[in-house]
Amino acid sequence: MINTSALSARSPRRRHLVASADADKMTVRCLAYCLFPLAACGYAIAYTVALRTGPSGFVHALFWACTVLALGAAGLLIRSGCRPREAGVIAILLGGLFYLPKYFRSPHFFNFHDELAHWYETTQLFAGHGAFAYNPGNLVVQYYPGLHVLTAALSSMTGLSVFAAGNIVCAWAHIVVCLAVYGLSRQMGANPGAALCAVLLYAASPAFFYFDAQFAYETLGLAFFAVVLACAIRIASPHNRVPWAEVGLFGLIVLALVVTHHITSYLLAAALTVLTIASLVLRRRAKVPARSCRQLAALASVAILANVTWLVTVARYTLTYLSGPIQADLAAIRDYFAAGGHTSRQLFSGSTIPSYEVFGSYAGVLVLFILYAWVLTGLRRQDLRCDPRHWTLLLLGALYFVSLPVCFVFNDPTVKRPWAFAFVGLAVSCAPVLHRMLTTPGRILWLGGVVLAAILYVGGVVTFSGEDIRFPGSFEAGSDALSTTPDLVAAAYWTDAHYGEGNPFIGDVTIAQVFGAYGRQDPRTYDEFGYRPWNVVFPKHLDSTVYDELRQDDARFIVEDLRTATLPPLPRGYYFNGKEPDANTGNRPFDIQSLEKFQYGPFAEIYNNGNITIWEYRNWLRPSPKQGAAKP
Repeated sequence: MINTSALSARSPRRRHLVASADADKMTVRCLAYCLFPLAACGYAIAYTVALRTGPSGFVHALFWACTVLALGAAGLLIRSGCRPREAGVIAILLGGLFYLPKYFRSPHFFNFHDELAHWYETTQLFAGHGAFAYNPGNLVVQYYPGLHVLTAALSSMTGLSVFAAGNIVCAWAHIVVCLAVYGLSRQMGANPGAALCAVLLYAASPAFFYFDAQFAYETLGLAFFAVVLACAIRIASPHNRVPWAEVGLFGLIVLALVVTHHITSYLLAAALTVLTIASLVLRRRAKVPARSCRQLAALASVAILANVTWLVTVARYTLTYLSGPIQADLAAIRDYFAAGGHTSRQLFSGSTIPSYEVFGSYAGVLVLFILYAWVLTGLRRQDLRCDPRHWTLLLLGALYFVSLPVCFVFNDPTVKRPWAFAFVGLAVSCAPVLHRMLTTPGRILWLGGVVLAAILYVGGVVTFSGEDIRFPGSFEAGSDALSTTPDLVAAAYWTDAHYGEGNPFIGDVTIAQVFGAYGRQDPRTYDEFGYRPWNVVFPKHLDSTVYDELRQDDARFIVEDLRTATLPPLPRGYYFNGKEPDANTGNRPFDIQSLEKFQYGPFAEIYNNGNITIWEYRNWLRPSPKQGAAKP
């Protein structure tokens, strides 16, 4: 017989304990949510200090302290058992919070290399030149107008500037990627906490904080990629019946991606093809319906056909654009083996970043490798070994590890480009391990999970983005972000206001981008057209080399930044192009005498703000006929 009196006696105590536990949990959750705005304010303080003092040790420490605060807040919410909608809200918070460092890096104008070309292309829409306007800074950008059209539409509808609208689009894309990774993980069967762990791991992607937060087509393309891949994973799930209308909707997103970014659309087509083939091969074991296989095949076919059609009919120059870096990488690998496996590259040589960041960059790779290896051991399970979705994500994640050996041989950003996409697979596959650490009873394992995540963030950010990309500071001749100063931007606007657009000019790689975008001038560069502008700048005297190159370039203006006469081109390694004399040697092939020689010849100084000088070549007589002829 049940002792009801004893049960009733204990019931009030039990209710009190439950209420106390709920109150403690609510207190922890409130504390966690307070940490997000605190981290945002910390980022703002860190970048405000950096604008005044440069990237000091305090700035680095405060930046990582804010990042750890955000990770700790997310870890507390995961441990307290967040529900699906709440986890989605947290994913939105993380996407928005981790966009702030890039915005605070330059809160007044775009100053990354790719951003200038996209800014120019967007402003050309307002000037009435259409979506495929000739772009002097980057010829391939004009063939992928998705970002420009979306930004111009937002700017036109709201009255915001292109800079403000561009930041809103990129922040939105940042958030969409996080939500897509969350949804993809949920489709793989993860609970809300584990899916949120996938978002945390993906945000540790080396490109997430800066490269894929800049105003560039890959930032928007990555959002499309993640959304379509999440849809494809949902289609391949054995118990989901996706309507064809929904598949058609995501097919439209595939088309939007094709006209937004080349590499992203190619990788999406490859991922969809792999998922389709794996689903067909493992259809019986994985119990994938035939209808789902047909839908996957249709989505993959749309991606392949759209890419081929766009490439052949509109964007044929993309082949030229992509073939150059690929050939350079293959040549570097061939030279490496020809030299007996020796390389002159020294990781972090000359770097001034804190030692814990160097340690984190190595430790992050090791932690990722251990997590990935641990996930591979799970293939012993029948349900995972026969799951085409699992294989697709594992192969996508393997792109990161395949590229690592090449990164140790030579420094080429092209090799690192697949990392942003590989982390989609890595994050979803490895999330259960982090989730177990954050939810297992005991504080030590939880703290270990937060520390592990922090190591991944340090390693991710440091291995992809140099200090000049991450923080403002003093002028550096070989850095796009630190070379794009307000006085250079002002000089570009002045030139457009006084001489109009389209004037051919000579300047180093940063000046070419800034004057081409903000000044709407026509740069003479080696990258796109084979010009050798260093033949005009490097000589100390006005000799035949200077005048021959001026005639060949048909240049009206010579734009100089006097600060480059005393600084080596670090970290890029060159002033104009890697083919110039003494490139990548650390030597300066010119000095202040080289820049001052134009006062003795047929040149007129039309502008000088102390740092930026503009010379007009008086023998220039005609508009440039090469702007149109040089278009691919």
